[in-house]
This record gives sequence, C-alpha cells and structure tokens, in this order.
Amino acid sequence: MQIKIDWKIIIFVLFFFILKVEYIYLLFLIFITAHELSHMIIGIAVGFEPTFFKITPFGCHISFKINIENYNKKILKGTLYSLKNIIVAIAGPALNLLIAIVFYIIMKYEIIIYINVILAITNILPIYPLDGGRVLKHELVLLLGRRKALEYTNLVSNIALCILLIEGILFAWISKQIYILLGMGYLIYIRIKEHKKYKLKERAYKILDEYNKFNT
Repeated sequence: MQIKIDWKIIIFVLFFFILKVEYIYLLFLIFITAHELSHMIIGIAVGFEPTFFKITPFGCHISFKINIENYNKKILKGTLYSLKNIIVAIAGPALNLLIAIVFYIIMKYEIIIYINVILAITNILPIYPLDGGRVLKHELVLLLGRRKALEYTNLVSNIALCILLIEGILFAWISKQIYILLGMGYLIYIRIKEHKKYKLKERAYKILDEYNKFNT
C-alpha cells in the first residue's frame, strides 16, 4: 500500500498558526486520520485490499482494490460490494462519535469532543463523496440499481451542499471564524469533481442506450 503526505499541509499549518488556532488544525488532522484508519481496518475486515493512503490538508483519502468476487454475489438490485461499502463508510463517523462519547464521559478536553462531533456530523451528510453520500449511493444501488442510484445521489448531494453552504456562510459570519470557509471551499471543489464524473457516466449510459436501440 502506498502512503503519501501532501506537502501543502505545511502551508495550512502556517496559515492556522498566523490565526493562532494551529492546535485545532493539528487535532483535526489527527482525528481525521484516525477516522480514515477505521475505514481501512473495517475494509480489510470485510475483505477489501487497501492500495493507497494519502494525508491531505483537509483530511485523508484511502482507496481499495476492487475484488470482482464482490460484484458476482447479487443482493437485491445491487451486489455484496455495495453492502460492504456501506459498512466501511459507517466506520469512520462511528469512530469519531465513540471518541466524542468517551471524552464526554471523562469530562476532559472539550475541544476533542467538539472536533469529533463535527467530523461525525459532517461526514454523515448525504453529500457524495462524504461517508453519508457513499452510504446513500450504495443503499440506492441495492434498492434501485446503479444508474438510478447515481442519478439520485448526485441530485441529493447538490441540494444538501447548497443548504450546507448557506448555513456555513451564516455561521462563519456570526462566529467570525472565517477559516470555516476553507472547509466549505474544499467541499465545493470535491463536489464539482464528482458532479463532472457523474455527467460522464450518464453520457456513457445514454450512448449504451442508443447502441442497444440500434441493435434491437
């Protein structure tokens, strides 16, 4: 498995150091890394093979090697692969919630509770490719099939992101915590990338439809 660290993290540490909140950023990186490691551990437990782990300024990214056997086992309108992905996606927010509960019980380090609650809540939002969006996508694959799942996941993700942006901008303005806008900007960036991917997949489906019509 390849492990990489994005050098731009240094720039972000310096930026938050200037704002005198660098310790919050470092704690965020620690717990988002723990979040992603929980995905990896559960992924290995259900039979996935991790191939790539990257630490970026806004968190981590892990990818798994696709095992074709998971596609061959049919479940409803999807496969065992979708069911396993739901389990893996839930693991990250579940760990953050567990950490928050533990520190709440011992009544220490409120900042750790706050960070983990924020990470858990943010990641369960139905915005693909966040964990909540992944859960939504694979649940819809099981119920409706892959094409409809992609369509509805993309639609719900765009609507949820718009609502989150309005709330995030208002919160940043009221609380004067402008660095929150960095997170909003990152969400917009990854959402635009995923929307473009969806459009390419939908175009491929339409081409396939035309091909099938021509050959029937």
